[in-house]
Amino acid sequence: MYMRFENGLLYTAEEPTEGYKPVTMTQPPEAPTGYHAAYYWKEETAAFVQTWEVVEDVDEVDDAEALNILLGVEE
Repeated sequence: MYMRFENGLLYTAEEPTEGYKPVTMTQPPEAPTGYHAAYYWKEETAAFVQTWEVVEDVDEVDDAEALNILLGVEE
């Protein structure tokens, strides 16, 4: 896979194309309980490299609960 970064967006191509750099995929690090590995793409001189960061898990809030929070509705 190949990528290019333009105007804040990543574009991909399956074959070498002018202006695109090869992609280097990497394995995620192990994350302790309560954390997970999240990736982002780092553009280097010759390639885009998949880079990982271990971040804390965040409790998900469903849509109805989020709306109640925004409207200040108490349950």
